[in-house]
Amino acid sequence: MPVQLKRHILATLLSLSSVTCLAQTCEFKRVAHVPVSWSEGSMKPVIDGYINGAKVPMLVDTGASKTYVTYYTARQLGLPQADPSGHSYGIGGSNDIYDVIVNEFAVGPYATGGYISMLSDTGTSDSFGALVGADILMRWDVELWLAKKQIDFFYTKNCGDTFLGYWDKDAMEVPLIRFASDKRPFVTVELNGVKIDAVIDTGASKSYVTLKAAEKVGLKLGARLATPDSSTRGIGKDSVNTWHEKFNFKLGDEVIQNAPLSVIEKEFSIFDDASILLGQDWLRAHRVLFARSQMRMIYSYLGGEVFSSEDALPWYAKDAEAGAADAQFAMAQYYGQRKNTSASEEWLKKAAAQGNFSALVLLGRSSLAAAKYEDAEKYLQAGLKQQPNNTYVALWLYLAQYRSQGETSAAANLAKYDSSDEAYWPLALIRFYLGRGSADAVRADAKKFGQNTCMVESFIHQWQSAHTKEASSAPWSCQPG
Repeated sequence: MPVQLKRHILATLLSLSSVTCLAQTCEFKRVAHVPVSWSEGSMKPVIDGYINGAKVPMLVDTGASKTYVTYYTARQLGLPQADPSGHSYGIGGSNDIYDVIVNEFAVGPYATGGYISMLSDTGTSDSFGALVGADILMRWDVELWLAKKQIDFFYTKNCGDTFLGYWDKDAMEVPLIRFASDKRPFVTVELNGVKIDAVIDTGASKSYVTLKAAEKVGLKLGARLATPDSSTRGIGKDSVNTWHEKFNFKLGDEVIQNAPLSVIEKEFSIFDDASILLGQDWLRAHRVLFARSQMRMIYSYLGGEVFSSEDALPWYAKDAEAGAADAQFAMAQYYGQRKNTSASEEWLKKAAAQGNFSALVLLGRSSLAAAKYEDAEKYLQAGLKQQPNNTYVALWLYLAQYRSQGETSAAANLAKYDSSDEAYWPLALIRFYLGRGSADAVRADAKKFGQNTCMVESFIHQWQSAHTKEASSAPWSCQPG
């Protein structure tokens, strides 16, 4: 074949190849549609996943870099546990991390097996057994429509700069930043005209600004530093102070004047300098697509308040009035934080009447503290029936039964939890309650497993009060859990 003909054929093939590449169409396919429910207590988004075939409610947390299982879930499922592997850091402080081994961890379109991290103490009573972080969520393009209680995962290929906001031709777009080093969805916002980084955090019940960032944009709290307006907590053991302030807020084309935001006294993590958490209040007012394939966030405003003022009722108040038990429990906590005891108790009883686990346990604990031991026993037994492996509820039930029925009955029920397995918490506490160990041994074991010191001292104090016939079953100076 002549050289010139060869060149002509080669050129033709290259030309056809180029046309084929140009003609490739954008593939944007939904690979999973996942319904969302709300966790008890904080009303955070939860989806169903599976660990070794067992269905487990999992917190959707785009503000977390990694995925974790909780200690209670790992214990309940009998997951083999390795030595401590590090610490996690967040609003609630530090948390010891262990590795556990799973045969299957599945959520949405994702499934894997092997090692996964475990949180030793979530510092919360929320009803989730795992936390799904950005390391899993951001493997796909992810659409969050929390107002409709749904999450969708998309496979995207050959889309280039094709606009992916299929639901709204006028949807706004901003770049996702930091993705090369951090898979969490970071964007740039303006606060009082100053550009700062923000992370979109589904695990945050509301939006927060760090004190450092607030001062950077001109806020001067002065003497108010000594008198915070309220406090909050996240995954971890600590609570932190907050102040309520207003800022001019801008994200892309969205501008909000005098936006009510809470200022938080500490940075969110020792590893990054995120200055703002855009939490569920912002997310419920928007439909959002994290288009990681294009390194951008696409979002539409849906209406209503974006950042709720502190004097407004929470968004779930309507759900509570309509009879949703999880929202009723959240309303009980809302009023409890505002020292409105009667309203809090009223909502608790409504939630408990529908079998809400957290409401049953909290009513049991409050009845125990008020020396209403028969009521405490009734509520705690109902809670334990729902979660028979919950050793903390079993310990509170022991205290109620010891006061109302005596040692024999109380010990007989608690003895069911006395396992020969020495490598889990709170076995030392159970054996202390059964007269087979010392308070110092409990403290040593609690330190070994990274448990909340206040919670441990409260359990010890309540046992000592019962056995010395003190009238009160009130907890130690700070509430457990």
